[in-house]
Amino acid sequence: MKLRNYEIEVLKVMLDDRITIDQWNRFVLNYTIDDYDYTGVGYFLKIIHNQSFFEQETISKPVVTGKFEGCFVGFILYIEQGYICIECHNWGGKELSENVRDLDFRIDVE
Repeated sequence: MKLRNYEIEVLKVMLDDRITIDQWNRFVLNYTIDDYDYTGVGYFLKIIHNQSFFEQETISKPVVTGKFEGCFVGFILYIEQGYICIECHNWGGKELSENVRDLDFRIDVE
């Protein structure tokens, strides 16, 4: 399983002031998606990495949202030792189906 283009954009925006370009490149080349959990109102995506430069934290700023054909979502990152979890959650609009990851969200930063 690979990261979707919008998920890469979300990670770039939310990690921008936390890691260098070299660290970003190492991460993007060496990740593994470990788990996808559809919640009914979004999903959690667990990304395994072997990069020691990530600090444990929850990242909700900047506020990153996605839009696609009446669907409106927000994103949060949870960073733990050895993995990053992307949370995508409904911010109103249409209900999110199980194939929510397959939607081509347009990402906005607030």
